[in-house]
Amino acid sequence: MKKSAGILVYRKNNIYIETVKKEKGKSLNLLNSISAKNNSNSYQFNNIEILLVHPGGPFWHNRDLNSWSIPKGEVKDDEDLKNTAIREFEEETSFKLSQEDKDKILYLDEVRGRNKILYIFILEKDFGSTLNKRGKFIIINWPPKSNKKITIPEIDKVQYFNLNEAKDKLVSYQKPIIKIFKNKLDLLSYFNQEN
Repeated sequence: MKKSAGILVYRKNNIYIETVKKEKGKSLNLLNSISAKNNSNSYQFNNIEILLVHPGGPFWHNRDLNSWSIPKGEVKDDEDLKNTAIREFEEETSFKLSQEDKDKILYLDEVRGRNKILYIFILEKDFGSTLNKRGKFIIINWPPKSNKKITIPEIDKVQYFNLNEAKDKLVSYQKPIIKIFKNKLDLLSYFNQEN
């Protein structure tokens, strides 16, 4: 089974961060929004956006729905999953993560597709609105099974989407990431409410 690892980068719009002091001088960032709770005590996710990437090349050129992914890549032999996720994120997006960013990355969960497993990490980070970064270029046979080679960007678009949009954009096997991520945010919201 192929193993890959990636980072689900998210940002919050119109949400304030409350820093809660923990023992020994450590702090924990918790979600705190003016409209953080609706009538059913469920976290409102319309302020959360996640960063997705779109594959380059002629096969994906006119495809939008069910074609985006979190930045991810294959785990090399005995490579640490978190290190794989960081390496692939930086390669695919050209965004460099600081040591502080790397220290904030947390393991979320895994999803499985046909003959593949994706280990997902999360990071809160806003890269702004100018996301015209491009990663590395790759050489492929095009058309398939031909001997003609073309060079394409591995990723041709990088963009933030709200969670509803992201669910439509993600490739099928990654769609469960949205529910897993929402559950994680619900836990953080609950913890924030209790404190």
